Amino acid sequence: MPASTAFAARFDERHHSRFAHRGMGAGTGQYTAPGADTSTDARVYINRSQSTVGEYQQQVVDVVTIEYFLADVVPAVDGVLVLDGETWINDSETNNDGSLSTWAVRRG
Repeated sequence: MPASTAFAARFDERHHSRFAHRGMGAGTGQYTAPGADTSTDARVYINRSQSTVGEYQQQVVDVVTIEYFLADVVPAVDGVLVLDGETWINDSETNNDGSLSTWAVRRG
């Protein structure tokens, strides 16, 4: 693991646990890898926003991304996350800093 990736992992673990102690932490959901029969705990942040699509008749659409802690799971395309009664399916990874992996998702 490169030094910068190891630093990011240590930083995230230390600071995100402090956030959690103050009520601002990541949620813990159940992640099931594609083809797996069992799920595992996964700390995640669910980011909800809106985006404008279309050139002329623009529409506003909801956009959801999920940040997974790589210390917990290695997410994959079509992996399923269940958290607080909502089900999300991974579509594509949009960012990975070696500590957190961000995924565009769709509702399951």
